[in-house]
Order: sequence, then C-alpha cells, then structure tokens
Amino acid sequence: MPRGLTGSTSPDSKKWNDAIDSERTYTNGSGTFSLTERDAVADIAAGDILAAEYSSGGASGHTMVVSSIALTGSGLSTSIPNVSSVNRYEVEVYDSTSSVHGNFVGSTDSRYLTDLDGSNNPVNDKGIGTGRILIFADASSGALVGWTWNTTSGTVYQGTDSTQNADSYRPMVAGFLSGPGL
Repeated sequence: MPRGLTGSTSPDSKKWNDAIDSERTYTNGSGTFSLTERDAVADIAAGDILAAEYSSGGASGHTMVVSSIALTGSGLSTSIPNVSSVNRYEVEVYDSTSSVHGNFVGSTDSRYLTDLDGSNNPVNDKGIGTGRILIFADASSGALVGWTWNTTSGTVYQGTDSTQNADSYRPMVAGFLSGPGL
C-alpha cells in the first residue's frame, strides 16, 4: 500500500509530505485507500501523520504519528512572517529520530537519558520513541503556519512559508489514512 500512495516501498518524509499534500488514493483488490490532508490544525487527531519536508540538510524531512494534541495558547503574537497571531498546540508524537525532542533536564522525550548503565550519553538518545513538538496555526484561518522540534520557548520555529529563510523553511502537512480495515 505505501508504494501505491507514495511511489515507494520505503517512502521518505518528502514522499509522505507530497502524498498527503496531493491527497493521493490507491485502489487494489481490498478497496480504495486515501490520504486526506487536514485543513485546520484544530482538526488534527491521534493517529494522524505529520510529514515535514526539509529544504536544507541531509535528511528529506521528518515523519511523525500523532499520539495526542492539545491547545496551549490562543491568539498569541508571533514573529512568523505574514501571520499576526497564532494558536499554539502541544503535540505528543511517535517517531524515530537521532535527535530527541528536547535534549534538556526535564525532557519528556522517552529516549532522553535512557542509557541502561544510568549514564547520560546523548549518542544513545535516539531510535523509536515519543516526544513533544509545538504546532502553530494561524489564529484567523486555522492553517498550519509553523512548528518547533521541541516545546522550549527558545526553539526557533520551522516555517511552512517558502518566502522564509531557506534554513527554517520546513513545510509540514498533517493528514490521515483511510480505507478498508483501517
């Protein structure tokens, strides 16, 4: 099924981003499977896919599955270009990463400080686990306009607007998979 939706048997984050963004469908003997994009952040639910595409760096992006999402601020001022105010959501995600979401004392990432010998070697804080990110929605339209890798206030947001600095342009889409047996 991933190949029918993304064009690959092992899709990277860019392929998931593109497939959700274009709302691809695939039909086989079991029926029709569809990826549907969420138009508003407030509609994102547990089980949805978040797929970010990176315009710089070595990775194609990052793909996460939503565990939970909660509104943590409404009508907040922002430095996101062309957006006057945002609603902020904290999202717990399932993913696999080589860099935990919040490498700091008090981090809620399940991979942080998980060394069996009790030591703290950041090189071991990777793999499959849960972490938390922030997502920002335009307070007027509800559209996803930015996100952060973790929940600390000093985190630079990742913009979803291509007119931004290339280093922070990392468009993200949210969507869900539907079809028989799902």
